[in-house]
Amino acid sequence: MADDLVQRQTAVKLLITDLLSGEFSKEESQTPVLSLGEQKIYRVNVIGMVIGKAEEEVLANLFLNDGTASINLRFFERNSALDELNAGDAVMVVGRLRDYNGERYLSPEIVKKVDRLWLQHRRKELGAETRQINAAVKEEPAGKIMPKQEPVEEESKDESSEFLSPEGKILKNIADLDKGEGAEIEEVLAASKVNYAEEIIKRMLERGELFQIMPGRVKVV
Repeated sequence: MADDLVQRQTAVKLLITDLLSGEFSKEESQTPVLSLGEQKIYRVNVIGMVIGKAEEEVLANLFLNDGTASINLRFFERNSALDELNAGDAVMVVGRLRDYNGERYLSPEIVKKVDRLWLQHRRKELGAETRQINAAVKEEPAGKIMPKQEPVEEESKDESSEFLSPEGKILKNIADLDKGEGAEIEEVLAASKVNYAEEIIKRMLERGELFQIMPGRVKVV
């Protein structure tokens, strides 16, 4: 019985998207539990990048993104560790998933600054890229007929961006503007000339297609 208790309290390595997509409930003991298939998870271990923080008198929030999704770390008392964390820092978090009025957040037990390479390692370890590719394939409409490839005249190269979707234009401009430290969102908006571009960027961040490396700057995942 003791072994079972230790096993179920192990902090499980997950991507943030798993925290948001898994089934969340409370057992008869009122213990919150995240269910992923047959696995029941009580404590989680995630690595992500700080994209912002907000401190109030009795509450502090740290916003985390790992390239698959974003989640809020919520502290209900003053924590000096927050003073040492800034946007762009990579951190490892061990804690418990909570839900308040339909919003999921993490109640952290351990918050430790780590090298950014650990974020890349964790994404590879948990197959983030592979999962995103598979999800994109599943979303492709069944029976979709692809247009026949025709030779493209050389002078039409500069006009190719006109045939991109709004998301495609935004992705292209981010890639063009990113010199290694992400692209400034204001510059992306100016270059894209897409209606509702801010809303589109927000949705792409939520879906994990973009990664906010620091406030106001994004990268393509």
